Amino acid sequence: MKFFDQLSPHQWEYFASYYFSSLGYTILDWPSVGQDQGKDLMVQLDGLKSLVSCKHYSRSQRAVLPKDECSVLDKVIQHGAQQFIGFYSTRGSQALRDYLAENGVKYLIFEGDAILETMKNVSFAVHQSLFRNIQAIKPKIFGQPYRPLLCKCGCGSDLLNAEHALNSSVFLSSEGGRLNIMWFINGHGYANIKESSVVHNIEYCFSLMKLNEVIDEHDEVLNSSSIVSREFDKEYCLFLETIHQMVYPMD
Repeated sequence: MKFFDQLSPHQWEYFASYYFSSLGYTILDWPSVGQDQGKDLMVQLDGLKSLVSCKHYSRSQRAVLPKDECSVLDKVIQHGAQQFIGFYSTRGSQALRDYLAENGVKYLIFEGDAILETMKNVSFAVHQSLFRNIQAIKPKIFGQPYRPLLCKCGCGSDLLNAEHALNSSVFLSSEGGRLNIMWFINGHGYANIKESSVVHNIEYCFSLMKLNEVIDEHDEVLNSSSIVSREFDKEYCLFLETIHQMVYPMD
């Protein structure tokens, strides 16, 4: 699946969470940076809790083998799940299926070809933020409920509002030794903004090309950081989902 080559392994996990959300799953545990204790994310559908393993081998084009999914039954039990889901950019081998069946593991396998065929259900924002090197699969959807990006100081101001967008910043903070993403109206509630990483004006992110530059700069910081806050992934998803309301397919 050369289409998926542009994603890093971590981006593949993020894409998996958005994909499952588009299918009606509830995301119980989002992807995390660092050790994940044998799971990439946890999802639930119709009361059935599933442990998801994301494997991204599109560049090598090899199938996922039993050796790539060690001790699956133990991990399913450890995390209180009733099912294992393999989310693969290539395919799951027959040997893997045999291994899961022999160990009594209830499972689903999502493979690259089938995932690509059903990507039309994934939001425009995901296509634009992750699959930036190709034309968007579908246009921006209008009519969805608007979501404000509220200043983290608690003042209730919407940073996407034209009144505040030019006077607000988004940045990565390592305060307390753990990386997190922050956004404030300038001068509200954060004294050390100049000492933070990758500081950008909110209005700057309304351009798709510039937003992608910001995401790349964030990725560089993440790749060099070993510790992130527990809320980082959730907060980062919130930022991207809200900021994309202001981004159009063409700059």
